Amino acid sequence: MDQSSVRGFRRRMVEFSRETGKTIQESMNLLGKGCAKELAVLVPPYGITAKQGAGFQKSIAKQIDRAIRAANVAGTQGSAGFVHAQVRRKGQVPKGLKTEGRFRREPIPIREKVDLLRKKQAAAGTAKGAWIAAGEAIDGKKMRGISKWIRRHATRNGDASIRAEGLGSTISLTNRLPYINGLQSKAVIDLALKRGYARNFRYMTIALKKLRGEI
Repeated sequence: MDQSSVRGFRRRMVEFSRETGKTIQESMNLLGKGCAKELAVLVPPYGITAKQGAGFQKSIAKQIDRAIRAANVAGTQGSAGFVHAQVRRKGQVPKGLKTEGRFRREPIPIREKVDLLRKKQAAAGTAKGAWIAAGEAIDGKKMRGISKWIRRHATRNGDASIRAEGLGSTISLTNRLPYINGLQSKAVIDLALKRGYARNFRYMTIALKKLRGEI
């Protein structure tokens, strides 16, 4: 944000704290948690709803099936996990793989496919959960609106550090997963933080209007 926007945000936070009875630090904590949620939203696949989670689980099943069928046709040797990892590009199994034709290898056992599917589906939401864990580390309180597929992972791999200095406070959020930088560029992280600030500003504005009887 530019300096004018920063000053406007701080004025709104002071008003919000004064009229709601919250301390500045409590208001800062809300901002930090809002940013953590936006960071979780912008981990691929984007979103944190139950519907989006169900869609992701189906996508995982389709991609594993496609990778294994392509390996059987191409004659690629290795386990289900190996051939799946070999064809992935930026976390996705390309749709253009040849999956029809004569098998050129002993078919990968169904059991291997099922075991891999269970493992991958169980891990779905791990990176998102780490950001939620970081947000909840700010004040130890659980965040609302977190679906089960993410909530199950929101107990580890995320942390927060706070330097409390009123309006000059700093909250640092950390996602400790080693592959997070491959999922989120600096531009994406900056966008998440921008959205977090905007979400928090709207929340404070609406809360103040309700207190003042304006809505």
